[in-house]
Amino acid sequence: MDAIGILAESETQSRNQGVQRIGKGRGSFTAASRLTAGLCPALEGTMDLTIPLKGEYFDQIKAGEKTEEYRLCTLYWKKRLHGRYYDRLILTRGYPKRTDTVRRLVFPWRGATIRTITHPHFGTEPVAVYVIKVGHN
Repeated sequence: MDAIGILAESETQSRNQGVQRIGKGRGSFTAASRLTAGLCPALEGTMDLTIPLKGEYFDQIKAGEKTEEYRLCTLYWKKRLHGRYYDRLILTRGYPKRTDTVRRLVFPWRGATIRTITHPHFGTEPVAVYVIKVGHN
């Protein structure tokens, strides 16, 4: 029996033994089904962080005027940035189709730091933000 057959068989057995499934309904999967579908990012090679941006910020980054992107220090962003490494940072203008390369910028991951800033987007009070370095330099 090949590896896919073994994984498919173990997936069937795991359903019967109450192994936790990820998600609910038609979109749910087990780790084994994730492997058989070739969707496990840890095994595919590259880890990308994709961040959709408002048009004005996307255009500034594309023109080289903006070299940092800010995200509030929230639990959501802590899970994605704190102690994580990515191969690439993908910035999109809104939510383009995968094939729309004009509205997509790809940069090497250069890391993120925490800083306190005052920015009109976040209000008049100083706030803690993650500073994500963008660009090739």
